[in-house]
Amino acid sequence: MRKLTSILLGLLILSVLTQLELPTTNLSRAYLDTGAPPDIIRIEDPTYCLPAVLTRDSTLNIFLRYSGQEIQVLGVRLYGVGREYEASNLTVTTGSGTATIEVYLSPDLGSGLYTVVVEAVVDGTRYEVVSPRSLWVVEEYPTSLKIMHLSDIHIGISMDNWWASDRYERYVALANYIEPDIILITGDIADVGSDIYSYRDFMRITNKFLRPTFCVPGNHDWSQVDSLSSFYKLYGTYVGPRYWVREVGDFVLVGLDTGYGGVLDTEQLTWLNTTLSAYNTSEKKVLILMHHPLFTGFGILSGNSSSYQSLLGSMYPSWRENLGVTLTFLQIIDRYPNIIGVFSGHIHTDSTLLYAYRTWFMTVTTADGGTSHYRGYRLYQVYVNGTVRAINYGGGTYAENASYPADGFNLKVVTDANLTLYANLISTTSQLPLTTDNFTLYFFLNKTLDVSLYKLYARYNTTNVDCEHAVYGDLWLAKCSVPLKQNMKLYLIYSSYPDETPPSVQITYYTPTKPISGKSVVTVYITASDPGWGLDTVKLLYKKPGDPEWSEVAVQESQGTYIAQIPQLTTNQVIIKAVATDIAGHVAETQEVTINYVEVTTTPTTTPTTTPTTPTTNTTTTPTTTPTTTPTITPTTPTTPISTPTTTSFPQLPGPVIEWWLLVGVLIAVVAVIIILVVVRGRK
Repeated sequence: MRKLTSILLGLLILSVLTQLELPTTNLSRAYLDTGAPPDIIRIEDPTYCLPAVLTRDSTLNIFLRYSGQEIQVLGVRLYGVGREYEASNLTVTTGSGTATIEVYLSPDLGSGLYTVVVEAVVDGTRYEVVSPRSLWVVEEYPTSLKIMHLSDIHIGISMDNWWASDRYERYVALANYIEPDIILITGDIADVGSDIYSYRDFMRITNKFLRPTFCVPGNHDWSQVDSLSSFYKLYGTYVGPRYWVREVGDFVLVGLDTGYGGVLDTEQLTWLNTTLSAYNTSEKKVLILMHHPLFTGFGILSGNSSSYQSLLGSMYPSWRENLGVTLTFLQIIDRYPNIIGVFSGHIHTDSTLLYAYRTWFMTVTTADGGTSHYRGYRLYQVYVNGTVRAINYGGGTYAENASYPADGFNLKVVTDANLTLYANLISTTSQLPLTTDNFTLYFFLNKTLDVSLYKLYARYNTTNVDCEHAVYGDLWLAKCSVPLKQNMKLYLIYSSYPDETPPSVQITYYTPTKPISGKSVVTVYITASDPGWGLDTVKLLYKKPGDPEWSEVAVQESQGTYIAQIPQLTTNQVIIKAVATDIAGHVAETQEVTINYVEVTTTPTTTPTTTPTTPTTNTTTTPTTTPTTTPTITPTTPTTPISTPTTTSFPQLPGPVIEWWLLVGVLIAVVAVIIILVVVRGRK
């Protein structure tokens, strides 16, 4: 009997497991991941946050770290947008758990940003190790750099019903349109440094930038990280080293880690002094990246490391409270006049200061975190002659509104698990600082499907959109030109299948079930889903008897459940309904649900000399209407495909449907449970 029970339990577990969707493996070497498990083998240098910068006909050094007894490097490939190269001239040097690969770059290699792919065998197992966007090949080294500066990304935090990862997508779109030479990201990449999923999200999104990115950690990247070794396993594995140096021709970029406490440690100060001494007699200009700003404010700073009293008022507290370290850092800056810029974040607002008439201290507001200022990014132009020009939104060099505001531009990216759907959902406000008829949007699509199987759909727009396609590793990269104006909406969806099915929505329950008129706040829980491209919005509407129109309540999403709160209302009844709209524009709504409120009235007591009367309560209660599970479908104009000069029309593929095996699996589970109960009851 036990054996039979075990078999039936096994069938039950198996039927449940068959319904689980396992995490997708890395589909795109172009930007999704590092390919091989990073704890087994990974490319430690170069990386997507610290790319190598080289000319053609030079040597690329790749540093591998692996866990195993032996390694064999089989080959190296490079690919960028529309390009792919197989390296034919390699030199491999192995050590204990490490390997260095010298790759000679062909003079035929085109300029641009490349992903590095190493094929290697570790202890008999073959791996494909990927370092996305980690090689920047230039035809000749630049004499100036246009810089986009971001900071305080805070992946993992949600504010105003927007996840930081969703907000971060807009900077990718802006940078890919603005086309700076490089992008600097000065810390607080994750909101909590121990959150590996936030770093993976950051990697996935950052690798959609089509320009090189250089990153340093912030204090949040040290949050809940208990040791230096833990930091290396987290930030070090998924972002890059704590501190570093990289040459870009006649420019030298230096990244530093101000840690959790907001200052540099002795190890870094010693390293910095030694590193900069190699450039003391050269004409190369040094740009330093670090999270905590040394100075805050606007204007020109007088003073130096020997006469620093006048600087104390402008010092950020973490530096002022560690004056010994600060003066050592200032001595280094004084010693090397070729340091022309120091770029920081942390304070979630702007700051522009000129130190000793030669070194600029530039701080940018937060990209995605909370702020009393506004969220945004900064732009600069630096030159090999030492000139630094702040391209400020506010106009003047020391304008307090230096950053370009980003909250006027909202972009949500929606994909399916296999990247056979990629949607850019744009909405703007009157605060949008950038308007153009030719904004560039990119779509990253699965290349295992022929490009002819994708169709471009549009919502809120009926004009033609010009698009072109290129191969990008395992992806198709679609580049489209669209208008970008204030107070507009534009949904563009590249998909291999149409969305012809409306969403489903249900009010699951509300609490309290008997709210008190004038006192209770009613919390309503809603579930909604969409079998096609996904949900766009979920709303809760309510009205009191006699109200001519519905009122809308803000809805917060939490792990697939939508939560709304009806404010305190003086009424005996409220009618509610939930409305869900999908990306294609299909609308579904629940039937109306009536919530009956308890009205409390009290009869005044008589004078103290008489027997007090007991207060009476007039209570009107009606059984709560059970929320319907069947949505009412409101017909709408669905999203339609739009023609483009370079997009081929092709047969539409059916959208996703409920799979038959899902129903069979559920049936097996139910039958198994019944049999188990019968067997157990029979043994009693």
